[in-house]
Amino acid sequence: MPEFKKDLTSGNVFKQLLGFSVPFLLANLLQALYSVVDMIVVGQYVGPIGVSSVQVGSQVMQLIINMVSGLGVGATVMVAQYQGAGKNDDQKKTIGTLFTVFFIISVVVTAIMTVFNSQILHLLGADGEVFDDAASYMLICSAGSIFTFGYNAVSGILRGMGDSVRPLVFVGIAAGCNIVLDVVFVGVLGLRAAGAAWATVISIALSFVLSVIYLRKKSFVFDFKPSSFKIDREKLRLILRIGLPTSVQFSITGFSFLILTGLSNSILPVVGSSVLGIASKLNTFGILACIAMSSSISSMSAQNIGAGKLDRAKKTMWCGMGMAFAVSVAVFAAINLFPNAIINLFMSPNGLSGDELSLYEQCMSIGPTYLRLASFDYLIACVFFCTNGLATGSGHTLFSLINSAVNSLTVRVPLAYILAYSFGMGVNGVAGALGFAPVISAVVGLIYVNTDRWKKPVMHLGNDLNESNGITEKTRR
Repeated sequence: MPEFKKDLTSGNVFKQLLGFSVPFLLANLLQALYSVVDMIVVGQYVGPIGVSSVQVGSQVMQLIINMVSGLGVGATVMVAQYQGAGKNDDQKKTIGTLFTVFFIISVVVTAIMTVFNSQILHLLGADGEVFDDAASYMLICSAGSIFTFGYNAVSGILRGMGDSVRPLVFVGIAAGCNIVLDVVFVGVLGLRAAGAAWATVISIALSFVLSVIYLRKKSFVFDFKPSSFKIDREKLRLILRIGLPTSVQFSITGFSFLILTGLSNSILPVVGSSVLGIASKLNTFGILACIAMSSSISSMSAQNIGAGKLDRAKKTMWCGMGMAFAVSVAVFAAINLFPNAIINLFMSPNGLSGDELSLYEQCMSIGPTYLRLASFDYLIACVFFCTNGLATGSGHTLFSLINSAVNSLTVRVPLAYILAYSFGMGVNGVAGALGFAPVISAVVGLIYVNTDRWKKPVMHLGNDLNESNGITEKTRR
C-alpha cells in the first residue's frame, strides 16, 4: 500500500482506532494549545480587555473556519470511502477539486471581512479598546485564511487516507512556532491582540508551506502542479452533498457561540465575554477526545463502509465513545478541583489598576462557578460527537446537521436566555446552557444509530459493494 495510505478495514478494532486516534488526539491537543496560548499571552500582558478582544475576534474567525472545514469533511469522507473501494483516480480528482474550491473561498472571505469588519463587531457588542483590538485580530486572521484552509485540507485528506501521524507533525510545527511568536509579538513588541493574530497566521502559513514541500518530495497522490488545480463537477457535487450539511452544522455551532458572546456582553460587559472566552478555550480541552474520536470514527468507519464492513464500522463508534468518555472525565475533574488557578493562568492582576483591576476581580468572583457549570458538557458530549462521527463517516451528514442544530439553536441559546433572565442566573445562566444543552442530542444520536438508517448508501461505489452491504437498487430508490 502507498506510503500515505493505511488500511483501517482489518485487524483489532480497538487497537486500530487507538493507533489512529492517538496522533489525531495529540494533533488536536497541539492545535488547542496554540489557540489557548493566544488568549493566555494576551491576557497576561493586556488583562481582561485582551481576553475579551481575542474571544470576540476568534469566535468570528472560528465561525468562518468551521463553515469551510465542513466542506473539507465531505472530501475526507470521499477520500476514505474511495480508498476502501480502491478508487485512486477518484481520490485525485476529489483532492484537486477541494484545493481549488478552498482557494476561491479564501479570496471571498478576505474581501468580506475587510468590508464588514466594523459592522460585525458592533453586532457583538464590542466597544472601546476591545473593539480596536478585536478588529485588528480579525483583519489579520482573515488575510491569512488561504493558509488556514490549505492546512486544514491537507490534514483532512491525509486522515481520510488513514494517516494521522503526518498531520500531527504539521500541527506540531505550527504550535511551536505560534508559542514563540506570541511571546515575541505580544510580550516583547507590545502588539496586543494583533500580535497574537500575526503569530497564528505566520505559524499556520509556515506549516502549510512545509507540508506541501514534503508531500511533493514524497510523491503524494496529488502533485500540486498548477494544472492539477481544477474543479471536477461530479466531485464538487458530492463534496457539497456530503460536506455542505457539515458546513452548516459547524456554522450553526459557531453562530450559537456568537449569540452567547453578545448575550454575555449585554449582561456584564467585558467580564461576561472574558469568562465565556476562558470557558470556550477550556472547552477545547474538555471535548478534545470527543472531537478526535468523532473524526477518527468518521475516517475509520468510512473506509469500512466503503469496504462493506458495516458491523465493524458500528463497533468503531462504541470503542471511540468509551475512550472519549475516559479522557473527558479526567478534564472535568481537573476543572472542578482547580478553577481559580485555571482563571489565573489566563489573566493576571499584575500591573492592573482602577477599572482594569476591578474587571479582573469580577472575573475571579464569577469564574469558578461558571467553569464548573460549563464543564458538565464534557461528560455528555462524547455520546453526541461519536454518534455524529458514525453518521458522517457513512455520508449521512444531514443527520449530523439536524442533531447539531437541535443542540445549538433549539436548546443551548434559548436555555441560556431562560436561565440568565427568567431564573436570574446572569452570566452563569450561559454557563448552565453550555453544560447541559447536549443531553437531548446525545439521546437522539443513540436512537438514530440503533435504527440502522446510517447504513443506507450516499455514494455509489459500485454494484458489488452495494450488494455486499445488502442494498439493492429497489432499496436505494
